[in-house]
Amino acid sequence: MNSTDPISSMFAQIQNGQKAKLFSVLVPVSKSKLAILDAFYFHGYIQGYRLISAQNTMHVRSRLHNTNNYIFCKGQIEIFLKYSNVTGVIDKIVRISSPGQRVFYCNKKKYNLEHEFKTSFFSTSFGILPGYMCNSRNLGGEFLCVIY
Repeated sequence: MNSTDPISSMFAQIQNGQKAKLFSVLVPVSKSKLAILDAFYFHGYIQGYRLISAQNTMHVRSRLHNTNNYIFCKGQIEIFLKYSNVTGVIDKIVRISSPGQRVFYCNKKKYNLEHEFKTSFFSTSFGILPGYMCNSRNLGGEFLCVIY
């Protein structure tokens, strides 16, 4: 299945998996998805993930590994979803910047997004970071998504 926005596809699969109370979901591999999943794992939104290559060799990834040394292959990522009691940790993921309309925030303005939303994520020159870290480091970047 070809998608014009594979990151939105991944977000939809995570949301649908949490609503169906699945233990894990499978998504196709891409470098940007791995970077986003590292940020989600670091901030406690998923239990973890692993990279399953086409040759059935598994490479477990977590925030403890260097995020710049990915093994690129055709395969899938198995995302292990996280639950608190019965409900999923991620209630809703909203994609803000899309391939057809990119949304950027500059570093000269302070955006108070963490009070309005649960957590916002930005793609910066230092990687995928949440909004509060962008404000404290005076960084700007592409506004990727908001997690409720």
